[in-house]
Amino acid sequence: MLLILALAVLVPAVIADVVLDRFQNSGDEFAYFFQAKMFAHGQLWASAPPLGDTFVPYRTWIIGDKWLSQYPPGWPLAMAAAIMAGIPAWCVNALLGGICVAALLSREWGHRDRAIVLMVGVLYVLTPFYLMNAGSYFSHMLPALLITLLCLMCLWYQRERRTLALIISGVLVGLIGLTRYFSLILLLPALMYWWIRECRHDRLRVLGVVLVSGIPFLAILMTYQYWITGSPFHNTYSLISNDDTFVSFLPGAVTRGALLTFYRFGELTLWAVPLLVPTYLFCMASKLRNRSIAFYDLIFPSFVFGYVFFADLGGNRYGPRYYFEAFPMMFVTLLSAAPQAGQWARELFHRRLGPHLTLTSLVYLTTALPFTAVAYHRQVVSREEPYRLVAARRLHDAIVIIESSSGRGLDAEDLARNDADLDGSVLFARPGTTPDQLHQLYPTRSIWAYDREDPHKPGNLKPVP
Repeated sequence: MLLILALAVLVPAVIADVVLDRFQNSGDEFAYFFQAKMFAHGQLWASAPPLGDTFVPYRTWIIGDKWLSQYPPGWPLAMAAAIMAGIPAWCVNALLGGICVAALLSREWGHRDRAIVLMVGVLYVLTPFYLMNAGSYFSHMLPALLITLLCLMCLWYQRERRTLALIISGVLVGLIGLTRYFSLILLLPALMYWWIRECRHDRLRVLGVVLVSGIPFLAILMTYQYWITGSPFHNTYSLISNDDTFVSFLPGAVTRGALLTFYRFGELTLWAVPLLVPTYLFCMASKLRNRSIAFYDLIFPSFVFGYVFFADLGGNRYGPRYYFEAFPMMFVTLLSAAPQAGQWARELFHRRLGPHLTLTSLVYLTTALPFTAVAYHRQVVSREEPYRLVAARRLHDAIVIIESSSGRGLDAEDLARNDADLDGSVLFARPGTTPDQLHQLYPTRSIWAYDREDPHKPGNLKPVP
């Protein structure tokens, strides 16, 4: 158990440090990090910089006199708390991942065969899907942990009817809503199933305690939205769109979302264990046949169904990242179905194919991870090229106009990354910025331009007269 937990923390931390170079490898990740730094300094936003969005990277926006991120505050608050405690932001997800794995392997689930529990834990921890997301700055690890803990609290209440379990559940529900709105919506079917089935005699009490415990977080979210958007009922995505909704029910969008579901499952097969999806489907069929479906078994299907109406893969990602928050629940379903899958399945797993399937999966994981690590390290090195060229030339008191992408999928607008106070030795400007504007505003700074005409060849950093 201790070895699994050590792997769950240390391997993603090494990936974040060595493979991903502590780099925010997407515009989303930088926006979260930018927001976290603001919170850590006691600010909700930065003052709008000069020249409009010249020094503003993608996914952060200028709204009036505010420079801010478009995302909900939950995950940046968690990173900000870590920064204030002296914990580097790049390893926060690894620490949360370790806690999530501990919760996943907890005895509170009622799994009796500890050997199978530990084996499944090893398979989960070694999947590139877990390791790369736990090494990133993406927000998905926090709600994955919160969802896992919420399920444990519901099980605790089922057994002991403790009010404390309901209070903690309400807090967890509030934190999930504060982090990712859509994830909370997708949790509702499972929570409703649990409430109707397991709380027959005290439904009003359960609902009341959970709501009262979660309302403070709703108030925080609505206050934050009011300060940002001017209305407590407009989420922060309205900064970039007049439509506050996440999903589309238009036939064309739903059809595309349904097709993307097959693509996401293909990605999941590659990023996890290839046998995971068929084994999971077999276990779900077994639980349906035995009428033993638990509320937590509904969480992953709810995410799959919900994202049919969100026809987007998420751009830069490590696997089908919108499924990651429900990913631990797939393994909970596998473990809970093991004693119920029938004598034939148990004998097949334990005596005949079990060791071979486990060995095959471990071989796949240990061989897939190095290729994944090498590929993404090359991607990060390519995307960091403007900053590496600046360091190699030892530029000081300069501005670099990012004229083109640095290769491998990160747009030029994503690379104009600066601290909120714009006091860096070197500033980075968006493409299309004219040198005359920069000279007028910063007469002492030299002006440079980064360009990479061929994505397969190194870029150039040259002075601008």
